Amino acid sequence: MVTELANTAPRHAKEMPQHNSRASCVHSIGNDSTAVLGDKETEPLDPDTDYSDVSAENTPLSSQSLLKALPDALADSGETRPLNLAEAADAYRTELRESEDSQYYCDRKKRADRHYHKLLQTDRFKIAEYSNPHTVMLSLRVDPVMDGVRIPPVNLFEAVKDSWQKIQERLRYQLSYKLGLDYEYAAIVAGTDHWATPHLHIYLWIDGEVDKSAFHPAVDAFVEDCKYAPDDGTGNEINNAVTIRGPQEQEFATDDVNKDLLEQRGAATTGAHYVASQIPHISHPEEASESELLHGATTVAAQSKAVHFSTGCWSEGDGETPREGSVTMDYSDITSESSDTPESNIAPTTHTTPLTPTVAYSVTLPQTVEQLSATANWDTSRRKLQRNVRRGKGPPSIMEYGMKESHCSIIN
Repeated sequence: MVTELANTAPRHAKEMPQHNSRASCVHSIGNDSTAVLGDKETEPLDPDTDYSDVSAENTPLSSQSLLKALPDALADSGETRPLNLAEAADAYRTELRESEDSQYYCDRKKRADRHYHKLLQTDRFKIAEYSNPHTVMLSLRVDPVMDGVRIPPVNLFEAVKDSWQKIQERLRYQLSYKLGLDYEYAAIVAGTDHWATPHLHIYLWIDGEVDKSAFHPAVDAFVEDCKYAPDDGTGNEINNAVTIRGPQEQEFATDDVNKDLLEQRGAATTGAHYVASQIPHISHPEEASESELLHGATTVAAQSKAVHFSTGCWSEGDGETPREGSVTMDYSDITSESSDTPESNIAPTTHTTPLTPTVAYSVTLPQTVEQLSATANWDTSRRKLQRNVRRGKGPPSIMEYGMKESHCSIIN
């Protein structure tokens, strides 16, 4: 099924919604919005009331302890305090307007454009490339109010970001090491529609069947590690936090302005469209809601990346359209024996098909988590192999990439 997304038309050649993309996308994608947001129209942990002007004027953008880290535009130098939420949203809107008036987009805007395009392209490529593509939406949330007082959003953003390391470790261990699945992901610290509460969306493309139990450790890690996530798991129950769609349940979307462009590239899943609409700095300043402006100011104030991709996601070198019969990796011969010299365990063999060659590698994997960390990051290496083979390059040695920092490094 292909749904047409209205009101997300770009004003330039890149696919990028310049309007209040969040609201239009939520209404357009139907079932996915229910899967992501739950039965409540607001996020599960947000108060039922709408964005409050009184709350915005009384709540600082960050705690006083984070004041020194704030950009000058988001701190009142005269009073040496963070701007309140209403002031921060106005300051952010002014910055966007000035960028528009000077006829160029600021770096954050350009980066948001690229991220939007990259996410949808990754979705198209992975759906075409994987033999049994499944998508997973993992959404993890925090409580924006403590003891009746609204928590500054920068503090919430930092808490969500700081939990990412453990989350990605649990995902990698469960999906790659235990289940042996190939996967890629995009992770976004988004803001809720009414209160701009920072929360984490992770959209995964997985080659193979998976059930919700595989994501229990990641959800548990977030609840344990993030100080603003309720200890009892409220708002992060596994059935609400995880949505899985296989090939038969998948829904796709296009938009009415980009039909010619999308006919060449192909439609993307509705889940990917939803997550892309959550990217900070994506909306036109005159169309953005107060909550979008506030979350934009929050990400600027936090001075941290709000969007992160795994290394196997789409890049410009992959081209604009998935190739028919895309090269895939065959890991059917992977063993579970450990080795002190991982690079010696790569034994490429080539199989030809009428469309493209498929290159298979036999990689010996560590047996324990300790070996996994101590010898080589086989997960990263395997992804490097996969991406290079897709581009027609020879395989790098595992050690060349294995001792480098993980592709799932913390958002910073």
